[in-house]
Amino acid sequence: MMRLFGERPARLGAARGCDVRLPRLAPLEASLLYHSGLLLIYSLAEESRMVVGAEKVAWAVVRDNTILSLGPYSLQFVRSAE
Repeated sequence: MMRLFGERPARLGAARGCDVRLPRLAPLEASLLYHSGLLLIYSLAEESRMVVGAEKVAWAVVRDNTILSLGPYSLQFVRSAE
């Protein structure tokens, strides 16, 4: 399990500066941030490859047990008990 959040958004992608490095994605593919009590993910790539459910999206609200496909990866978000 990873804890990603501080004062800035967490970046997902293939670039060295990303908080979560995932090969085969764009250098900066997506970003996660808290805003107004919600966890949001939004695409930073020219063409979004994010899929939530069966829908391709440019951004989404991430809730407990959300499963997100990002390129060749599937990510499940689980709320920490802390």
